[in-house]
Amino acid sequence: MAVSLNYRSISISRIQDLLSDKDRERLCFLLGESTPQIMPENCSIGETFRVLESFLEKGIISNQDYDALIQAFTNIHCYDAVKQVEVYRTDQACKNQRSVSIQEILSQGNAEAKIDHNITICDLSESVKTKKPEKIIQSRCKNLAFNGSRNIRQRILIGFIVLGVMSLPFVIVLSKKYIERTSKIKQATKLINIGWKHYTAAEYSKALQNYDAALSIRMQILPHSDPNFATAHNYIGLVYNRLGKHSTALEYHQKALAILEKTFPVLHSLLAMTYNYIGSDYSEMGDHSRALENHEKALAIEEKFLPDSHPDLATSYNYLGLVYLSMGDHSRALENHKKALAIRQKTLPPSHPDVATTYNNIAAVYHDMGDHSRALEYYEKAFAILEKTLSPSHPRLAGSYNNIAAVYFSMDDYARALENHKKALTIRQKSLPAFHPDLAISYNNIAAVYGDMGNHSKALEYYEKALGIWQKTLPEFHPHLAASYNNIASVYSSMGDYSRALKNHQKALGIQHKTLPPSHPDLAVSYNNIAAVYRHMGDHSRAIENHQKAFAIRQKSLPAFHPDLAISYTNIAAVYGDMGDHSRALENHKKALAIEEKILPAFHPDLATTYNNIASVYHDMGDHSRALEYYEKALAIRQKSLPAFHPELAVTYNNMALVYSSMGDRSRALEYYETAFAILQKTLPAFHPHLAGSYNNIAAVYGDMGNHSKALEYYEKAFAILEKTLPPSHPHLAASYNNMGLLYCSIGDYSRALENHQKAFAIRQKSLPAFHPDLATTYNNIASVYHHMGDQSRALENHKKALGIRERSLPAFHPDLATSYNNIAAVYSSMSEHSRALENHQKALDIQHKTLPPSHPHLAGSYNNIGLVYSSTGDHSRALEYCEKAFAILQKTLPTSHPTLATSYYNIASVYHHMGDRSRALENYQKALGTWQKTLSSSHPNLVRVYNNIGFLYFKMGKKSNALENYAKAVKIEEKSVSPNYGSLAKMYNNMRVVYESLGEEASAHEYQKKALEMEQKSNLVKA
Repeated sequence: MAVSLNYRSISISRIQDLLSDKDRERLCFLLGESTPQIMPENCSIGETFRVLESFLEKGIISNQDYDALIQAFTNIHCYDAVKQVEVYRTDQACKNQRSVSIQEILSQGNAEAKIDHNITICDLSESVKTKKPEKIIQSRCKNLAFNGSRNIRQRILIGFIVLGVMSLPFVIVLSKKYIERTSKIKQATKLINIGWKHYTAAEYSKALQNYDAALSIRMQILPHSDPNFATAHNYIGLVYNRLGKHSTALEYHQKALAILEKTFPVLHSLLAMTYNYIGSDYSEMGDHSRALENHEKALAIEEKFLPDSHPDLATSYNYLGLVYLSMGDHSRALENHKKALAIRQKTLPPSHPDVATTYNNIAAVYHDMGDHSRALEYYEKAFAILEKTLSPSHPRLAGSYNNIAAVYFSMDDYARALENHKKALTIRQKSLPAFHPDLAISYNNIAAVYGDMGNHSKALEYYEKALGIWQKTLPEFHPHLAASYNNIASVYSSMGDYSRALKNHQKALGIQHKTLPPSHPDLAVSYNNIAAVYRHMGDHSRAIENHQKAFAIRQKSLPAFHPDLAISYTNIAAVYGDMGDHSRALENHKKALAIEEKILPAFHPDLATTYNNIASVYHDMGDHSRALEYYEKALAIRQKSLPAFHPELAVTYNNMALVYSSMGDRSRALEYYETAFAILQKTLPAFHPHLAGSYNNIAAVYGDMGNHSKALEYYEKAFAILEKTLPPSHPHLAASYNNMGLLYCSIGDYSRALENHQKAFAIRQKSLPAFHPDLATTYNNIASVYHHMGDQSRALENHKKALGIRERSLPAFHPDLATSYNNIAAVYSSMSEHSRALENHQKALDIQHKTLPPSHPHLAGSYNNIGLVYSSTGDHSRALEYCEKAFAILQKTLPTSHPTLATSYYNIASVYHHMGDRSRALENYQKALGTWQKTLSSSHPNLVRVYNNIGFLYFKMGKKSNALENYAKAVKIEEKSVSPNYGSLAKMYNNMRVVYESLGEEASAHEYQKKALEMEQKSNLVKA
């Protein structure tokens, strides 16, 4: 039977008196019941060792036990024998003045052997070193006196030992394997230490190389259950964790655990440490329930055998805090980090680096909660400690600057974010080698800020610096290289250079295919990145294809309710939303919601995001009541989980304002936009770009309300902020010029409209590739101004330029191409070139048939356009056919009170009107009116149009009182308008004059004639 490791000390003590009268009994204890069959009575010591060798080879005893037996035996017996020989030889030499032979020494076998217990023992093991060997001697030699006289066989046996020691080969043979193994153990330990140095220097491939070599050596000389294997497995697991190979890391940490569970007591600190490592692996894999389970096991062990304020308890609390943070359970995350802080504040000096670490962890929770002021407070506490205790160029200070920068980045305070990231970079440049990985991290951080600022050239410059470092220091297919290519791709995507974006994302994917298993989560991320580019390009089929590849990987590699699966559902939903397939978009958003509701606390911010996504789909479907319902759910969560003035609250208020704006409820829209603005004004610097966005939203509502002076005031406020904070060629400035251009166009100030659109064009021409879609948008805006000015040739020229860009930069059936064809058709229609108008509307319709579901609202729009052209040509039957096709689609896809349905009723009524079918025309106008009254504000311009048309029909049908009633309602709305249209009012007053004249009420007719003339004069003044 094999000797248990737990009995090694007993084994050593029993073998130490191997030549006593109890030899046989002790050997039987060590080697088992089979000893008598293997070793005959009174065998020589050489035979004894040969038996030990035999047992070692057969696995009956272990290498460690063999080594221990050899060491103990040689320490005690060989040294004493040599000492006796030396004493005898010296004594005889003095007496006889001659040298003494071996035979003579052997012949004096009757002398009584005595052992001096106070002598220093010669330890043959290189691995055992002590500063006080004399103390070890006393413990090893206790109770080793030989009792009784030795018989002749024992004396002869001692003689053999003396002979062996004096000639040395025998001792060398006995200890050869022991010395070899000791040397190998030292070599393995050295490799482990070298591996650790590489690990801390982030040289992971070299660390693995050394750990694997150490493991290989230990496998040759140690049993597989030796605790040293657990140590090596843990180290290797840590490397794989850093490399992002979390399943491999988990495999090694579980191997370590299996060994430790067999060899250590259940409450050993190494077991707790290994549970924490396993918990960390599960956390990285997103399996938070298993992560918690293992961290709690570690904590349970430590709580049983450690004092309440032991540092290891603080470490375990920190691990738990990190998992709760990943789960979005901020209250429990804070609770655990604060327990860790309490322990460290009790046991450590106030300026100890571990206290700083805990402050950082607490800050990270507040950062994730969006409580930026508290996050900064704790990060600055951490920084203050590190600044006191470390040199000004210490790398940990750089990390602290980066943490502070990250909060400012989240606050969109780009100037301060850059300032702190650059301080971190300066430290790292001073303290680290030129191609250290941490420098690459700093370059990436700075690039990310420039990217968000829209400074794409700077962002690329810094991302490429990071890539340069990785290329010099890492293997060809290292994951960091893939990450760098993805970062560069994201900048090209923001610039609209989709071909370069795809090229870099595909480089990243190529690396991952070579280094990762087919179902690795990082592959899913890359497929999602590629899908996002195709989505920007409008290539929805490829976008869906890549998102579904990502989903398939996550479905295979992750638990059923993993947050990343929810992200995949959201991504797929977004593409279906772009395609107008609202039912599939909703289906996928609701699948995401189902996962999040199972794994997240009731008021987690991610739930609010998903409610927002669902609300957005209902908004696109025109189901405003459901849209508001889900936005209000999102708002309720954010109000409970975020500080009172958090920017995310402003986002929700903006979304709700947009719904009210679509419903025509301008006053509520304005109220919600102003609430959003008030939040941003309290939390952001005075010239923050988000404030500019808020000003733009408010301006748009005033524009819709016809209050053009207020609209212009807010657009100019927005522009002033952007001009101060952004470079002169930033795309946001171009957007701001476009907003003002559209406003000037709507009030008929075409020269200023053109001026602003051309400024926008100049910026985009400088900052964007020659065929960027945003250039096409600007050409369209310029064309629209020319169209309103009646300069149809220039309008057509610019619409065709827009089409040319879109044909080169977009897939053949992109929806934006359909938009361009419709725009060109509208110009041809204004030029009365109805055949060309129909030709272009038909091209638009063909694209939409290929890319959109059969009941998509955009198809209805195209059918309406074609119907209106036929109506202009007098082909009312075809006009009615297409208008009714449009209505059939809208009736299937929209709620009964949707404003677009009212528009469809209005178009059908208009065709019947032209056909002279007044009863059907009136019926449809009244349906349009009924719908608009439910969904639009009482002062909406659409109501003015429909009241006028109903009034006209009643007049033609001889129902003059009904005509007057409807004309009066139209006039009342227009008169109350903030910026009344004087030309329209003049026409309405004339309509009422005509009715009163027909009724013979001359005084009233004269009154309205006078009003009409006044309005015409005002209208002429405005035009002048």
